[in-house]
Amino acid sequence: MSVNNASRLLGTPLIKLSATYQDDRCVVYPKSKFNGLSFGVTPDGSVDSVYVGYTGRRFKTDKGLHVGSTANDLRRLYGNRIELKTYQCADLLHEYIYRQPGHSNQGFHYTVNAKGKIEGIMSGNLGAVIPPC
Repeated sequence: MSVNNASRLLGTPLIKLSATYQDDRCVVYPKSKFNGLSFGVTPDGSVDSVYVGYTGRRFKTDKGLHVGSTANDLRRLYGNRIELKTYQCADLLHEYIYRQPGHSNQGFHYTVNAKGKIEGIMSGNLGAVIPPC
């Protein structure tokens, strides 16, 4: 989907963040209405991922997960179909990755804080995820 189509469907302009990543990807976010939501954009202008940040508690996945859900919720819903990576940044962060069957580069990426709470959710192109630190 193009940025223009996404903007039209949301009913608000999408604003580009000033930074562009080294592979010419960028991030856009809605000008209004959708606090906590942003989109990853490919160099050709296609939206390929959606990110829900810590202020986006009202947005839920198809399985009902949201910012504030727990790591136990993830394990209960996905079982052994989820990967775990751990990073020691300023705080300890865990990344839970669910890959869509038959599409290893598509799925969900959950960032979980040291208290076991989801603080970020990304859906779409998993190759677009940058490690937290």
